[in-house]
Amino acid sequence: MQKELEKTKKAYLVIDDDLLAKILQYMLSADGWSVEWVDDPRQIKDDIINYNFIIIGNHKGVTTKVKLAEAFLEKINTSNLGPGFVRPSIVILKDDLDIIPNGKDIIAISYPSFHKEIFTAILNIDNKLKTLEKITFDNYKEVRLGEFLNSIRSNQKISFLVDNKLLKILIVGSEINFLHSDFNNFYDIFNYSSLYVSQDIIEISDLSSISNENTPRISLKYFVWEGIKNITNKDHLMALLPKDRGIINVKAPLYAVKSSLLPGSNLDIEWLTNNSDISLDKIMRRYNYDIKVLQNIVIMYILRIIDLSSDQDANVKFDVKIKKGVLHKILDKIRGL
Repeated sequence: MQKELEKTKKAYLVIDDDLLAKILQYMLSADGWSVEWVDDPRQIKDDIINYNFIIIGNHKGVTTKVKLAEAFLEKINTSNLGPGFVRPSIVILKDDLDIIPNGKDIIAISYPSFHKEIFTAILNIDNKLKTLEKITFDNYKEVRLGEFLNSIRSNQKISFLVDNKLLKILIVGSEINFLHSDFNNFYDIFNYSSLYVSQDIIEISDLSSISNENTPRISLKYFVWEGIKNITNKDHLMALLPKDRGIINVKAPLYAVKSSLLPGSNLDIEWLTNNSDISLDKIMRRYNYDIKVLQNIVIMYILRIIDLSSDQDANVKFDVKIKKGVLHKILDKIRGL
């Protein structure tokens, strides 16, 4: 005589996706189900009619999901079922290419993908953490971004680190080559008034890495322009200037000053150049605290067009004494290989 089902709800999973099977096991068990799981239907030992609920996904068997479901149905239909028997429900996890016939005995639902998306996100985070583990943090120091950019010189390799994101650049002459970025775009570092940096000298292997014309590169001026032009928060812009702001001293010739300004600037450069005792506050009052004027002041400071601090240590430079012409000759030679 056909054995009637026990009162305990019993489910059978035929799935070779370990992560999905474990999630389904947890969900069903939490709802009071007894769950069995195999990744190959040939491993099924108990009679399939002893289960209330059968889920069929991708598996390691030789038959398709539909054929397997039909075999289960045939077994159920030909069994000598007792009066208290409840027919098992069969669910097929349907892929896009699966063709599932309509019928009351088989329910088809789309194959879940959320667990794979979660797992992929976790892997991406894990890979980023592993990348950060390789970084020697002893080589990094915390700096104020504006003051640091004002102090650096050409011909060096710099890594910026903030919020587990890394930006690596190579400065050759006045050109910035982008080696690596975890940011949405290269200019996102300007969204931080302070961050961690590491510096190193340029090696021949570094020049080889940027010899490819596909390496993103931009002039230092345009890099600063792009980083500053969309910042409209006054406090953030002020944080990119030195703390000990003093009298503004224009250090560059007039043509260089004019070429450093953002397009459409209304800052009177000749007035600024001809006055030697102008403070930042005086300029901002003159222009009714126009944020575009402050943007240009920050740009000129970073590009060393102006000096804002009377207490700046002129000896604090991060220059690597290699002639720019020599580096460009080496780079041209590598590109010609």
